[in-house]
Amino acid sequence: MMQQITFYSGLSDLQDRYDSFIVDLWGVIHDGSQLFPNVLAALKKLSEAQKEIVFLSNSPRRSSILAKNLHELQIPDTLYKALYSSGEDAYRALKMPRKAPYDHLGLKAYVLSQPMHQGLYYDLDLEIVEAIENADFILNTGPQNFKPEEYQQILHQAVTLKLPMVCVNPDISVVHGGKLILCAGALAEYYQKIGGEVRYHGKPYPNVYQSVIEMFTVKDLKRTLAIGDSLITDIKGGNTFGIDTALVMTGLFEQEFGRDFDPELDMPKLITACHQKGVQPTYLFPQFQW
Repeated sequence: MMQQITFYSGLSDLQDRYDSFIVDLWGVIHDGSQLFPNVLAALKKLSEAQKEIVFLSNSPRRSSILAKNLHELQIPDTLYKALYSSGEDAYRALKMPRKAPYDHLGLKAYVLSQPMHQGLYYDLDLEIVEAIENADFILNTGPQNFKPEEYQQILHQAVTLKLPMVCVNPDISVVHGGKLILCAGALAEYYQKIGGEVRYHGKPYPNVYQSVIEMFTVKDLKRTLAIGDSLITDIKGGNTFGIDTALVMTGLFEQEFGRDFDPELDMPKLITACHQKGVQPTYLFPQFQW
C-alpha cells in the first residue's frame, strides 16, 4: 500500500533525521549548463551542519570529469564528501584484471558513444571495432542526439550474434537547458525488448549504491537520504537499496508533471504515477534548497 508522500519546503526540516545524503546532479543540482537557484546555499548549510554528501550521477563520464564540471559551476570540492558516476562504475568493472561477471567479456568493443564520452574507455586496453560482427560486446554510453530507430538494424544484428551490452547510463532521458534528450538507457531498453542481454551501471541498480555507502563516514542506511528528480532511477534506486528518498520538483519531474505542479492539489497525480512505476518517495521538495 502506498504511504503518504510528505511535502517539505527544504532540507532544513530533515536535518536531524539524516547524516548522509546521496544527491543526483543533473536535474537536481544543475540543468546541464547552470546551477539551480539556492543550491549553493543549501550545500553550505549542510556542510555547516556536518552532513556528508556524495553526488551520484548516471553520467557515462569519469568522476574526475564531473568534479571539474562542478568546480566550473562554482561548487568547491570542500562542500561534498565524494562524487561517483555510472561511468566510473563501468570503468572499474572493465579495467583489467576484471572480476566476475566481466572476466570473460572479451576486449573487442563496438561503441555506441559520442566524442565527449571517449575519455571513459581510451585507456581500458579495449579494441574498438567498426563492424558489429567483430565485437565481443557493445559499450553503450549514448550516441549524440540519436533517434532509437537509427540503431534498430545494428541492435537486431547484435542480438543474433548474442552480444552482451554494457550500458553506462541507465537514464532513458535527461533535460538539458529545458530540452528532453535521449540517453543510453533508451537504446538499452530497446535491446532488452528484442532479446538482448544488458549489464547496467548506475541508478537504480543496487551495486552502485553499495559503492557509494562505503564512501560515507556514517554507514547507516536509516540515516541516509537519496535525493533526485527521477522516479525510475533515483527513487526506485533508493527504494531497492532500502533508504529513504526525496523527490525534487525540478528536472525530469518538471517535464513529467509540469512547472505548475501544486503539492496540495496535484498530489493524487504523483501518487498515481508512483503506483504505475512501483516506486515510493518518502518526501517531496520544490527543489534542492535549505
